[in-house]
Amino acid sequence: MKSLAKLLETIAARDGSATAVLSEGGELSYGEVAREVARLGRELQTAGLGRGHSVAIITTIEPASIILLAAVSWTGASIIPIAAGSGHLQNGLHQFAPCYLLGAKDLVEPVADKCCATVRTRERDFALAHWERQRPTAESARADEEVVFLTSGSTGEPLGVVCPEQQVAFARTAIQERLRYNARDRILVGGAFSFDYHYYQLLLAFAAGATLVLCEQVFNPLAAAEAIYRHRVTVLPLIPYSFRLLLRSRLLDRADFSGIRVLTATGEVWPRSEIEALSRVFPGAAIFPMYGLTECKRVSILNLQKCPELAGSVGFPLNGTRVHIVAEDESEALPGEVGEIAVRGPHLAAGYHREPEVTARRFRRLADGNSLLLTGDRGYLDEQGALWFAGRDAQMIKHHGLRTAALAIESALLACPHIRRAVVTNVFTDTGEKVAVMVEISDDHSAQSTRIEEVVRRSWPLTGQPDHIEFGPIPLLPSGKPARPKVASLLHERCSRLS
Repeated sequence: MKSLAKLLETIAARDGSATAVLSEGGELSYGEVAREVARLGRELQTAGLGRGHSVAIITTIEPASIILLAAVSWTGASIIPIAAGSGHLQNGLHQFAPCYLLGAKDLVEPVADKCCATVRTRERDFALAHWERQRPTAESARADEEVVFLTSGSTGEPLGVVCPEQQVAFARTAIQERLRYNARDRILVGGAFSFDYHYYQLLLAFAAGATLVLCEQVFNPLAAAEAIYRHRVTVLPLIPYSFRLLLRSRLLDRADFSGIRVLTATGEVWPRSEIEALSRVFPGAAIFPMYGLTECKRVSILNLQKCPELAGSVGFPLNGTRVHIVAEDESEALPGEVGEIAVRGPHLAAGYHREPEVTARRFRRLADGNSLLLTGDRGYLDEQGALWFAGRDAQMIKHHGLRTAALAIESALLACPHIRRAVVTNVFTDTGEKVAVMVEISDDHSAQSTRIEEVVRRSWPLTGQPDHIEFGPIPLLPSGKPARPKVASLLHERCSRLS
C-alpha cells in the first residue's frame, strides 16, 4: 500500500462519514471511497498487480478515476496517470513496456496486447490489460516508486519523471505546511490527474480530510463559477489562465464568494494586475503564487497576505529545501544576480525513467551524495531569500499552464506548406505570460501572410491559440540555426508594444 491509499485509509478510519468527493453524479463519503478502493484493490491484486509493477491509468475528471488511482496505490504498484485523449497512450507510453494499462474498456482494449481482467466501479466497466511492446530493456518498476508523471522533453518525446514514496510524502507535507488545508475545505479540481498539480490535490485533500469538488468544465467560466458557488468551494487551485477567464467573464461579481479562503496558481507567470483584481473579488482569501516543476513538484510559495511587499515574486523555498542561482561561470550568483534556478532537497525526483543521459544532465550528483536539479529556468534571489522568476528554458513553452517542447510545436508548423522557418517562445509583458511565434515564409509566398496565418492557426498543435504571430526573416546564427535569444527579444518588444 502506498501514500494515496494509506492517507485514504487513515482518514476513513477517523471520520468515514465525511464527504470525500462532490461531482455532478452526487457525493461520496470517505468510508464509501475506502471500501470501494479496498474491494477493487483486492480484485486488481488477484489479477496480478503488486509492488514492482507499473500501471498506466487513463483518467478523467470523475470519481471513478480517483477510485482507480487509489486502488492501484492499495496494491503497492506504481502509478502512471494519463489523461484520456492526451496522446500519451501512443506517444510516450511505450517506454514503460512491459506494464499494465487500466481504464475504460473502449480506450484500453483497442491498444492492449492482452486483457487480464475486467473490473467494475461506479456502475462502469474498466479493463486491466498488459502492454508488452518490446524494448531493449524490460526492468520492473522500483519498489519505492510511488508515481511517474509524464512531462514533455525538449525533443517533444514525453519523459517519465520518477517520484519515490519518500519524495512524494515530503513534498505533500512541505506544501501543506504553507497552505494549511483543513477538514472543512472544499477544493476545486478541474484538470486531469496526470498533471502533478491536480494529483497532489488528492494527496493534500486526503491528508486533511477535505472534500474534492470535481469540475469537468473549468475552462468554461459559467460552469466553473456555478460549481464554485453551488458546492461552496473554499480552495481554488487553478492555473493563471483559468483565473483570467473568470475575471474577464465578470461572473465573480454576481454572487457571494466570501467563502473562498485560499487561491493558488502555478504553471505559468501570474500577472500582478490579475492578482490585485482577485484580491478585490476575494478580499478574505490568502493568495499563494508558486513556482515549481514536475521534477521536484514545488520549489517556492509566497503568502501574499503575510508579505504584500513581495508581490511579483514566487516566494520562499519550501522548508527543508534550498534554491541556488547558478551564474554563467557556474558559480553561485549573488543576491539580485540573474542566473539558472537550481534546487536541492528531499523533494527532488529520482530522475527520468530509462533516460540516464537526460537524468545526468538535469540532476547533478554533488560531493555529499545528494542531487542538484538544474531547472533550465532563470531567476534571482533577493536579500531576503525570496525567489523572483525571470525567464523560461528556451527549449520549453508554457501554454495555458502546460509545459510543451518548443521543437514539437515548431515541427508541426514546419510541416505546413510555404513555411521556411518557425520559432516559438514565451514572452513576458505587463499583461502576463504570452506565447508568440515568428514565422518565415518562402520567397514565393511572401505577400500571402494573411493566408499563411490562417494555416498556422489551423496547424497549431496545442489547445487554444498563440497570443501573437509575427512574420519576417528569422535571424540566424553562423551555424544556420535560428538565433533564439534575438528572436525572443524581437517578439518581446512587439508584444509589449501591443499589450
